[in-house]
Amino acid sequence: MRALGMGALVLAVVTVLGASAVRAADEGAWAKMAQEAWGKLKAGDWAKYKSEPTPGIELQMKWTVKEATDTKVTYTIESTTLMNGNAVAPPTSAEQSFDKQATIAAGAASAQTPGTTVSEETATVGGKSVPCLVMTAEAGGQTSKTWMSAEVPFGIVKVEANGKVAQELVEWGSGQ
Repeated sequence: MRALGMGALVLAVVTVLGASAVRAADEGAWAKMAQEAWGKLKAGDWAKYKSEPTPGIELQMKWTVKEATDTKVTYTIESTTLMNGNAVAPPTSAEQSFDKQATIAAGAASAQTPGTTVSEETATVGGKSVPCLVMTAEAGGQTSKTWMSAEVPFGIVKVEANGKVAQELVEWGSGQ
């Protein structure tokens, strides 16, 4: 269950911190990118992520779209925790729902946070170049940096907290 919690936590951080981290001047770019990334999802689209919360422990997650409508995306997150390359338990799986319009509206409404920069960078994932909108937020001595792209399912490319990778995309595609 801890593995699933990490996936849901990263999505919440990206949605709330990432969206609220964008300055008002960049609000339009963030909203457009989020709307594009989630708007074009279709059943069977998937993204695989990994994180390494501590040395020797790796969390692997596969997010797969089950159903997508104009207003909602239903997807599963299958998570496996590895210790020194070996699974420590059977994979866990849970279904999530995402209300597209409510989250995009919440991000746009809270888009004025001091100490934030927005830039564009190209990330490389599995040998492929991915254009990204990068949001960096600093508050209370903490730094968050999020790479997002409309070119990949779910839009999440990489998330860092205080310079440590919290989650990164390793591959993506369509179909099971």
